[in-house]
Amino acid sequence: MDAVVALYAEGSHEMSEALIASLSRAIFGTGHVASAGKLQRLMARIAYRILKWTTTARETDHKDRDAGAFKNRFLERTGHPYARALLDSSR
Repeated sequence: MDAVVALYAEGSHEMSEALIASLSRAIFGTGHVASAGKLQRLMARIAYRILKWTTTARETDHKDRDAGAFKNRFLERTGHPYARALLDSSR
């Protein structure tokens, strides 16, 4: 909480810059991200194709508020909030 107070305090520009620089290094640091291996790329392609084949546009009329929303029974069965967000992103 002290960092937030220091960040927004009047006249402490150097402290604010140091805090932002420290956060930036922690988030976007120089860590190397390894590229995906052959098996991981294959699994991603398979998952993408399955989702593409099983996702359809909902049948709606012009009065329906869900116009343009998508339907995928596999994602809906998971009950995961992120899955619902993917399907409702067209709203």
